[in-house]
Amino acid sequence: MSDCQLKKAREIAYRMLAGKARTEKQVRDRLQQKGIAPEAAEAVIRELLELGYVDDRKFAREYIAWRLEGKPLGPCRMRAALLAAGVERKVADEELAAVFTSGVEDEQADRCLSRLLTGKGRDGRKLLKSLLNRGFSMPAAKRALSRLGIAWQDGDE
Repeated sequence: MSDCQLKKAREIAYRMLAGKARTEKQVRDRLQQKGIAPEAAEAVIRELLELGYVDDRKFAREYIAWRLEGKPLGPCRMRAALLAAGVERKVADEELAAVFTSGVEDEQADRCLSRLLTGKGRDGRKLLKSLLNRGFSMPAAKRALSRLGIAWQDGDE
């Protein structure tokens, strides 16, 4: 591996990390996409891991916090996004479990539902489906609808 390749790999990786946290997979994929030799990419990734600049657990924590503050998503959708970003399933599950303690999913489902009500009317089945599509569990989605007195199936009160 040449010093030139190593230098280029570092520049790409540091530029990428300057904007926001990234996973090891995201950095590896970008370096590969830019045509960096695998040996140089692995050397830079090893360096970034040792320095703590790439940390999948920290990425998961920051992503979950960001999602909780912004547009609400349920834990299932967050898990899918974390896995797609390259976070290991065990790490994603542990970080989600640490945040989604009793009541948090319900709070997020309520926030999501309040946003949905502005555009979807009060059709309980559509709202239930929308909550499920956004990653909320069936029980949390049903509880959110029930708290607002919205029937989610025929004959349900």
